[in-house]
Amino acid sequence: MTFEIIFIIALVGLQVFVFGNVFLKIKSYQRFFSFFFKEIQIKKFFITKATLSEPEMFDNYLDSLSNDVQIIEESENGEQVELLVIPNSTKSNHSHFSEVIKSTNAYLCKNKGASADFGILKDSCERHLEKVDNEIGNLINVPLYIGLAGTFVGIIIGLWGIDFSATTEGTTTTISSDSISQLLNGVIAAMFASLVGLTFTVINTALVYKPAAYKNDTDKNHYYDFLQRELLPFLNIGVSKSLGSFKDVLNHFIIKFGENMDDYKESGH
Repeated sequence: MTFEIIFIIALVGLQVFVFGNVFLKIKSYQRFFSFFFKEIQIKKFFITKATLSEPEMFDNYLDSLSNDVQIIEESENGEQVELLVIPNSTKSNHSHFSEVIKSTNAYLCKNKGASADFGILKDSCERHLEKVDNEIGNLINVPLYIGLAGTFVGIIIGLWGIDFSATTEGTTTTISSDSISQLLNGVIAAMFASLVGLTFTVINTALVYKPAAYKNDTDKNHYYDFLQRELLPFLNIGVSKSLGSFKDVLNHFIIKFGENMDDYKESGH
């Protein structure tokens, strides 16, 4: 009986460890997005070509962005970019969302001067969400699997301990009560481990993960609304100004070119 107790404690301890690990991951998934999207600000920064071309410098540049302190100053060799910034407190409390902001800013830096593609911004967010979701999906049923494995092991141990040659009466072999007791103890231990695993799996799946996934979907839609409502129009204004400036320069060139051609014709006569 002592072995069965140790066996149960070991299985349940492993199930509790996995359950707690998955539970924390689900809670982190639930807090993927910041509670208040008003914390996200769009600010203008300057970045040099050397920073863009060096991966390590570029990564450090993206990590240094924050709306708490303006640390990126204007430079003669720098180009202006519009980027998303969040408080440092939000970065620490929502690390996954911070990675989304970092990927978004990387795209905006590399794509500066061109119109931003909402599909690419959305895909960047979806990939980070999918990474966390897959990590949870790979572990959420592990307590149940541990319980099922324990069931087979417990039954095998119980059957292994049966002494079929204990007592023989005529042509009938009688199994001792100690062997039957060992088998039952093994089955009980196995069934208990399975019950604990099933309970943990149901709690994480139905009571923890589903509400977290619903909240995550709601927050994700709010974030996409923010991108479409705030970021894209802001970037398109910059693109429109660039096109307007190019148009003015082109019109000025055409006018001057026409005047020079007229002067050239008059000088020819």
